[in-house]
Amino acid sequence: MSQPLTEADFATVDVPAASQKGGAPSAPVKPDLAPFPHDLVKELSPAWGKRRLHRAGIADASHLFTATDIDQLLASRTLRVANMWLVHHGKTIPPSQYIRVGDGEQPRSNGRSDVGRVMTLATEGSPDPQRVAQFIAAGATMTLNLADGFVPVLSDLCDEFEAQLKLKCALNVFVTPPSARGFNLHSDPHDVVVIQTHGTKQWEIHPTPWEKERDPDATVQQLTLHPGDLLYLPEGTPHMAMTEDGLSVHLTVQFNVPTYDLVAQRVLDEVLSALKPTEMWARPLDLPGQGTGDLADHVTRTRNQLVDALQQLNVPAATSSHLNSRSRTRRSKRTGCFLAIAEADSVTTDTLLQRAREAQVEQTDEKAHLYFGQRCLITPRTAFAFLEALTRAQEPFTAADLPADLDSASRLALCKRLVREGVLTASA
Repeated sequence: MSQPLTEADFATVDVPAASQKGGAPSAPVKPDLAPFPHDLVKELSPAWGKRRLHRAGIADASHLFTATDIDQLLASRTLRVANMWLVHHGKTIPPSQYIRVGDGEQPRSNGRSDVGRVMTLATEGSPDPQRVAQFIAAGATMTLNLADGFVPVLSDLCDEFEAQLKLKCALNVFVTPPSARGFNLHSDPHDVVVIQTHGTKQWEIHPTPWEKERDPDATVQQLTLHPGDLLYLPEGTPHMAMTEDGLSVHLTVQFNVPTYDLVAQRVLDEVLSALKPTEMWARPLDLPGQGTGDLADHVTRTRNQLVDALQQLNVPAATSSHLNSRSRTRRSKRTGCFLAIAEADSVTTDTLLQRAREAQVEQTDEKAHLYFGQRCLITPRTAFAFLEALTRAQEPFTAADLPADLDSASRLALCKRLVREGVLTASA
């Protein structure tokens, strides 16, 4: 009789994006993302990459990122220089004026070089909540850069945008005090969707490049954003915003809309880069009048190679590959991993389980492979029947319920591992 399976018999590896199988949560628990319009693509379609678009009162956005959330984030002292900026009328306030290392005051000079001091502030320092509040009260705007990377609810919001737009997104937060303006008139090198979450803000929006090209007399738009309002600005749209009599908080989701010429250029660049230069190409040209007649022959041969390569190019596959590289179909979740590891410790053969992720199982001559999204659990082949039954079993089930020729200890070891990996979870 074979020995029971143990943790030493299992290995989990990453799966390349091109060969991912299964993996989406089978019954995801979605947070309440009220401000996100699920028909966003339909809303944006008429204006996509072209015109300004304002939608009033999309939904209640007040719960997304509150003043309490900001206080708690600053008090955690986990932010670093790259995470947060303070800006006043287009000028960035030096981080050394509001960043602190530890609890004590940092002297201007204590024998270290200025470079060393700056590096210490950047790597060890965090924003001091009181100093930040003082600057904001005096008119500075606080920006939280790529906040989807460290605020879970904003990460979930970005997930929703990415699922709808099929584009990689990032999210910044802007906090502006009354009667203040953080940035002067400017344009962004990407498209943005603005969501007002707290207070109001007055926006001055100039014609987009597309609008200006078609109507030289296009007018400047003045509007007020209220909580729950959505504003879309295509890349290159000049704008600025200012508060009046209250604090304003808004989120900016940023992304790049592919253009026809950009996709064509990238696809053709890949064809060109595949034509590796030969040694003859790498050698220097002869002096003028000293036998450069073969240069035209080299260029002619390369042109012919390029024509052949373009004729063989699978255009649909090449364009699809480029667009896929710009999209993110699944964002890695940042929470729950350690809860799953701890949960597995209490799993027994009688614990009711359910699937938390979709998974697919395959077998080779020696191994069984369970695929779940970006990961693959590799086990001895003897576990194949058990894993296959597990992916199809009626929920909830226990390790002992599944029909397979596998001993009790092996079943339990496998179920514990799958709970740790987030494939299974204890049934509520």
